[in-house]
Amino acid sequence: MPAILLTGASRGLGLSVLTLLLRSPSLNAGRPPAVVTISRSLPAELEALAKEFPDRLVCVQGDVADKAVSVEAVGKAAERFGGLEAVILNAGVLDPLGKLADVDIVRSPSPLPLLAFPLQHSHKR
Repeated sequence: MPAILLTGASRGLGLSVLTLLLRSPSLNAGRPPAVVTISRSLPAELEALAKEFPDRLVCVQGDVADKAVSVEAVGKAAERFGGLEAVILNAGVLDPLGKLADVDIVRSPSPLPLLAFPLQHSHKR
């Protein structure tokens, strides 16, 4: 059963998507999906899901911009689930944090490289 790689799964939209995926009775030919996550932190909610779904969820803690973290996640997907069938790039950046009117968007880092790192790293594996 190939897995879904989900980045930014520790809170917010990512955690909600993960919960939906794990609690879905089936998404792929009648089988519930397996998921490998990458997130900066492993909050209690994510750890609880990992305990509840140990056969379908693998959590990798780290920065998606770190090639070693992405390679580790893809390797675990291959080892545990036979590979990846989908990628959900949900990771975000914390900086700059502030009111939109106060943020210098010219100096702000673009989220596109951040979102693309896991995909690029998994493709080059």
